[in-house]
Amino acid sequence: MLFEDVYKEFLFDLEIKNYSIRTIKGYRNNNRAFLNYLCNEFSVAEVEEINTSHIKAYLMNLKMKGLSESYINGIQKNIRSFFNFIVEEGYIAEKRNPVLGLKWMKEPKVLIKTFNDDEVKRLINAYKGDLYVCFLRSVYLPYFNSYLLLREYLR
Repeated sequence: MLFEDVYKEFLFDLEIKNYSIRTIKGYRNNNRAFLNYLCNEFSVAEVEEINTSHIKAYLMNLKMKGLSESYINGIQKNIRSFFNFIVEEGYIAEKRNPVLGLKWMKEPKVLIKTFNDDEVKRLINAYKGDLYVCFLRSVYLPYFNSYLLLREYLR
């Protein structure tokens, strides 16, 4: 089966499932770029010709362009949905699904720099006597205390 025909059917299926316009646009753009890559780099036109190494090559190409791991994982999610649709429609067998051999890219942990105890004290004492600060202290101080306790617990 030609990739282009299955691609159009996939987009039509998304519309039938009542996906939002923005979601459909994302699937359309990401899968179109993937299909273009396959045609240009590997001269692939049939669904049955795709294997895991083609998809890995595409994902590595995105990585070489400097895209983040989380962004590439989002694109991979779209590609997975496309191939799962292909399997559901019976164009390829489940065991021939090329996305089964894919692993997600490891995303770096985001460490949030928090206030230390001294910085929190300076924030609290910065505007002593100001009515607005008194209000903030009464409303937000319990949250700061909870935050500090949680931070200590997680250490």
